[in-house]
Order: sequence, then C-alpha cells, then structure tokens
Amino acid sequence: EIMPSLVGSEMCIRDRHSTTRVKVHRISRSAGPLLRGHRLQRPASLPEHHHGPMSASTSHRLPGHPTAERSAEIDRDILDAAIREFAEHGSAFRMDAVAARAGATKQAIYRRWPSKDELLIQAVDRGLDDYMRMITCDLPGDPLQALRLMAWRMFDGDPLSIRIAGYLSVESLRQPALRHALVRWRKSLGDLFCRRLLEIEQRRGRAEPADKAMQADILMDSLRGTFGQLCAIGDTTDEAKRRLFDRLWATYVSMIDPPVAV
Repeated sequence: EIMPSLVGSEMCIRDRHSTTRVKVHRISRSAGPLLRGHRLQRPASLPEHHHGPMSASTSHRLPGHPTAERSAEIDRDILDAAIREFAEHGSAFRMDAVAARAGATKQAIYRRWPSKDELLIQAVDRGLDDYMRMITCDLPGDPLQALRLMAWRMFDGDPLSIRIAGYLSVESLRQPALRHALVRWRKSLGDLFCRRLLEIEQRRGRAEPADKAMQADILMDSLRGTFGQLCAIGDTTDEAKRRLFDRLWATYVSMIDPPVAV
C-alpha cells in the first residue's frame, strides 16, 4: 500500500523486465490493485532541490537526532554539570539543576542515565580518570622529581575538591558501586606512587624492606589532610600552598630517602 505521505515523491516501480520512475501526484484506493506485486522504493539519490543535500554525517541519522560528535559533547556537558552540582549540594543535587547547568533537558539526561545514582557514578568515574591523566602527564625522568611533581599536582587543588572528596566519602557508604570506583581509583593512584618509590630505590642501588604501599598511603593522606587544613583556615593562596607543601615534602623525603639532600 502506498502511504499518503509519499504524495509528491519520486518513486521507482520495478518488475522483472524494467524499472520505471514515476511521480506520485495522487493516491486513490483503486491504485492498490494496479501496483500490487510491484516493489516500490525511493531512488538511491534524490535531486538536491527536492530533499536537500545529504552528507555522510546526516544520511544515517534520523531528523532531530544529534550527530555522534554532538551526542558525545552533550554527555560531557551533563557529566561536568552533575559533578559540579554534587560538589555544591551533595547527594541532594537535583536533576533539573544539572539539566539547566548543562544546557540540556531532563529527558536527554534520563535517556542516558536511568537514575541519579547512575549519573553520579559515571560522572565520578570520568572525573577520576581525568584527574589521573592530569597528575601523571609530562613527568620528568628522575623518579624522585616525578614523585614530587605528582604530589604537588595532587596538593595544588581548590576547596571544591575537598568538598567533593568529603561528599564522596559519605555517599560511598550508601552506594557500593561508588565505593568500588573510589577504591579502584585509590589503588591505581597508589600503584603509581609505589612505582616511583621502587624506582628511587633502584637508582640508589639498594633494596629496603620498607612497605612501599604504606609509604604511598602516607603521602596521599598527608597531602589531602594538609590541604584540608589550609581550606579550614581559609588560606589557599599560592604562597601558602607552596610553603606548606615544601615543609611536607621535606619531611616525607627524609623518611623515604634519608641520604638525599632536600
């Protein structure tokens, strides 16, 4: 049966002997028996003046649906907005606020993430991956200097990061999936610190029985706790951060590598 929406369209009528192009001007019920047994289809390419040019990016996309690139951009905007709203309001953040911040609709969010918890978990997972890349990019070859730069990047945050960490610690008690993501991230970061600590030992030509995992934990917890102190007293200027970090680093190096002059 030919649908009324095909009026004005150019069609192909094929039988076993030939193909004929026709233009559909009018649909009548009596036309059905005449066309029964023939296969109707749109031609592979239509004139540009009829339907407009079709590009590779739009030929396989339904009207009104975003391209793959635009869809990925929307995903990023929503995830960024979600982590920002979480940082400001904790688990009480609202999906309509996320939508407004991302410039999207709630329907667009729920099509991608069926629940607020699932959105938060993916937002945190993506944020932690970005954080890891930031900490580890362009490190110097010397393992001690590489460890110091990683530690400084971890320390050089803003009060918002401390607030997010606090909210995540509380929320992870309720959500096992979030707790597993945080444990996995901490282990990955700790492994990176352990690797540098082992390289420092190898450079010094000695093997000590010290627990490298514990040394890495001490460094990470010291960085977080010390920066938290700065946030608590309200002094997070670059000068204050640099001064306190230098003191912390000198103390830490005296523990892991006493012969090295700081």
